[in-house]
Amino acid sequence: MMRWILAAALALAAIGTSPAAAQQRPLESDVEKASQTCWLASITQFSADGRIDGYDMADAFWFPIEASRVVTAKGEILTQVQTRASEIPADADSVRKSAAFYVSECSKRWPKSVRGATPIKLPDDRYDRELLCGAVASLMLGAAQEEEKSYGTSTTLPVLKKITDRVIAYQTDAMLQQHGITDQADLVSQYSLAIGRAVRMGNLNDVIRACT
Repeated sequence: MMRWILAAALALAAIGTSPAAAQQRPLESDVEKASQTCWLASITQFSADGRIDGYDMADAFWFPIEASRVVTAKGEILTQVQTRASEIPADADSVRKSAAFYVSECSKRWPKSVRGATPIKLPDDRYDRELLCGAVASLMLGAAQEEEKSYGTSTTLPVLKKITDRVIAYQTDAMLQQHGITDQADLVSQYSLAIGRAVRMGNLNDVIRACT
């Protein structure tokens, strides 16, 4: 799911900056604008060496998901995330130049976005647990596959494939129908709800680790 993530992130981070001095400012109170700044700052900092690995992508991708969770109908989060991750802020130039400053500000604004900051407790019910794990792993799997294609290796692909294989084996047609999922649209809607729950738990890397 969503193989475009890595390519979009690198493209945004690679856009050149002007020679003018950066203007650092507080994060916007508006969730959409602030998360857009945090997403761009994160991928800019993570891609400083020309590569963003799967762990960095999971860290950065927390922000467009959070924006989608807050302002989008709950069952449509996944349909909105791609748009948000591809948008370029009006002050993108300043954000890229001051990426480290904004990454720090974003961590203060959203402590749950920080890896290791929040203990992750997965749902006790197995169906809910596997749904959440499958949603997060499937979301990041495309970026991991693209990472492997681009660089020959992926830091997260083996872990993500292990989770998705387990979830697919568990989520039989009968199991899904038992929970009201009769087609792909139903599954995407349920995955959207699960993704929204995941970012409320904490950093997506920590969720993935809890799911292994």
